Amino acid sequence: MMDKEVVIARTAAAKEALAFLDDAHVVGLGTGSTTSLFIEIAEREGKLKGKELVVSSIDTGLKLRRKGYSVMDTVFVDELDVYIDSADEVDREGKMVKGGGGALLQEKILSHISRKSVFIVDWKKLVPRLGVTHPIPIEITPKALSWIVRHLESSGYRITIRVSGGKKGPVVSDSGGILLDLYPPEGKDIEEVNEELIHIPGVVETGLFLKEADLIIVGYPEGKTERIARKSNQ
Repeated sequence: MMDKEVVIARTAAAKEALAFLDDAHVVGLGTGSTTSLFIEIAEREGKLKGKELVVSSIDTGLKLRRKGYSVMDTVFVDELDVYIDSADEVDREGKMVKGGGGALLQEKILSHISRKSVFIVDWKKLVPRLGVTHPIPIEITPKALSWIVRHLESSGYRITIRVSGGKKGPVVSDSGGILLDLYPPEGKDIEEVNEELIHIPGVVETGLFLKEADLIIVGYPEGKTERIARKSNQ
């Protein structure tokens, strides 16, 4: 249950992001509570009518289908006009940590193929340094689980195999990978962390979104918003 200030902040950010739907025909939508809030607001405003919708997860797809919308299979999509999502952490350079909802692989694909990627967050997600207060998720192929955990632990990473209350054993993503949550060695550069992780055989993708955000809209409890453009875009 979100507290009132967080709801106000996320609502303000979500309403500002609605403008990016106006000229969009093919729209990508992410995963999580903030994206669900955005969908609810967009539906009330009639902003999703006539759009071709592409989703990052089964969860988001089911929510849209229950509301009567059709969802395109990503197999047949090579470009989006806009992608709307949220994040677990963001910094002032426009870098992010994502994957708390377990859909990081598909989220990274959709943000990469979108002409415009917009992320909406509340002020609590804004941090001075990524990967300190929130773990960095990675998705790995199941066959590599044991050696990847051993390799990363020996390299100074703190690792948790993600589990859920609904099944025994590791959480398995929509794409069939196992999710690990990790904290990098203290003081290690986040770009170096991403480079190291993505080159480990068996790692499918990381939750470090360092170049994917064109724009991050941060909502505040008084209803104000702030825009953060990715540093290389400024």
